[in-house]
Amino acid sequence: MVKWFVGLGLVIGFLSFFIIGSGSVSRQALKWIQEKEGGSQVVSQAADGDPAQFTQKYLPFLKERYYLCQYAMLMGNDQVAMEIIKETLALYKGSPLEQQPEYYQSMLFFEGQMYDNALMNSAALADYSKFVSLYPDNPLVPKAQRRVTNLQEAMH
Repeated sequence: MVKWFVGLGLVIGFLSFFIIGSGSVSRQALKWIQEKEGGSQVVSQAADGDPAQFTQKYLPFLKERYYLCQYAMLMGNDQVAMEIIKETLALYKGSPLEQQPEYYQSMLFFEGQMYDNALMNSAALADYSKFVSLYPDNPLVPKAQRRVTNLQEAMH
């Protein structure tokens, strides 16, 4: 019985550490990614060069941002997740990675989800609608279309 309580205490302590500390972990990881990318001016200049080289260099950073955003969302760190989303959408807009359906395009969908979760229906509807309009071939479009329909019904 004592072993069970000790084990349960360790699990609760472990989860508490990660849930409470996940915001700072996410921010530190984002800072590391930002340093490796070199800043928005460097990324912008690189985007004007060879698309293949740009993709080869920056796709790993985009993937890291994507997974870090998912981690922040999972841990309930909405502020950090939104920071990652907005920065990523601005940083890679107009670059060869903008057409990357799984990583870049999904960020707009995630933004809609964040607004949806915060009950900011107008903002969520705008993001989901924009997502469907800009990326009609993205695999997340059916989910976005359902949310558009549901939000439109709820708002009328």
